[in-house]
Amino acid sequence: MTARISKDFTFQSAIHIDNNFCLNSYKVTLWMDVMTDSIDEQNIAMDRIKYFIDEGLDNCVFVHTGSEKSVIENYIKAGIKICTLPEEPFDQVVGAVIMCKINAITEGKLFVTEIKIRSRICDDVEFYICSDETVEFLATNEPHWYTQSNMANNDWLRKSSKKEKIVELKREILDWAELGLGWNNKHKLSEDSDVVYLNLDK
Repeated sequence: MTARISKDFTFQSAIHIDNNFCLNSYKVTLWMDVMTDSIDEQNIAMDRIKYFIDEGLDNCVFVHTGSEKSVIENYIKAGIKICTLPEEPFDQVVGAVIMCKINAITEGKLFVTEIKIRSRICDDVEFYICSDETVEFLATNEPHWYTQSNMANNDWLRKSSKKEKIVELKREILDWAELGLGWNNKHKLSEDSDVVYLNLDK
């Protein structure tokens, strides 16, 4: 029997729309089917979701990939995290991309069937999106960051100019295993996890 769970998330991001930078806050509810009997895999999948929202979406700027190249490059040069979208950053688009990405990173352990999203800019109007609508909306033959199981949150490859002499020494984490969130890793629980493992051997 497949279990069904839901989880609420909040994060703050900005959107770039009509050449304007607008701060926004989001509230998201996910409805998910649990597709694995392993408690450890369920916890890993949930921690992947939390990590992606905290590190990939919180404090980012949602920007349409069709925006002028200089717009995206200026955000990157300013050290602002970007999240590229296939359309303008309306709530429905953000919700569809989040659903698609989460289903990619949980790799069949959890499956998001519905998402509810609302934001301050949209006067807290709630949008409901189901998985069938998401697949249809984001249908593409090309791979995008939201269809891949890694931690990427954009498709933008920065091409450094020859004039730039800045060297960045920060190494990006590219693999879930480095965070202890690989399926074969011993799971490292997050600080706010509700599960506690007890060793009663001694």
